[in-house]
Amino acid sequence: MYVNKIVSDLQYYTRPKMLQDEKTNVGGGVHREGAVYTTQIPSRVEIRVELAQDSWDLHVDRGFLMRVFINLITNSL
Repeated sequence: MYVNKIVSDLQYYTRPKMLQDEKTNVGGGVHREGAVYTTQIPSRVEIRVELAQDSWDLHVDRGFLMRVFINLITNSL
């Protein structure tokens, strides 16, 4: 049921998070292994990813970073 899913999501977001800090290449999170590949993009939409060769390496939680990119792409669509 949809209401149960909403309640479950809210409970998930209120729990303390254990972040897994690891060196992550931002470009890979967007393109090669990540958000663009796993998001359903309608055929009428063209995705173009332009990243500098030396895209950023950050110490972040890769799962949360992916969630941010997926949300940005989904909301943009």
